[in-house]
Amino acid sequence: MKRLPLIFNLFLLVLLLLVADIRAGAVPDTGQTKFYDNSEEIEKPVTGAAFYGQDAHYLRDRSYSKLDASGNALSDAAEVWSMVRDKEKS
Repeated sequence: MKRLPLIFNLFLLVLLLLVADIRAGAVPDTGQTKFYDNSEEIEKPVTGAAFYGQDAHYLRDRSYSKLDASGNALSDAAEVWSMVRDKEKS
């Protein structure tokens, strides 16, 4: 009789893992390119150094294009935009 709860719990665990995997999507890049310690900007930390693993270590191509209020594309460097459009996946 003790095997039934164990099997049921394993089934639930597998089900939860499958659902979590299906719902997970790509995390958009924040565009962060600078590194900081506790008080100021620093040079890029090397692997294993203090402050290694900051967001700027994990740059990815943006998955969107910046647009102005009329829907015209702006450069990636634009600091002001009205909306974004998802880029085509290849």
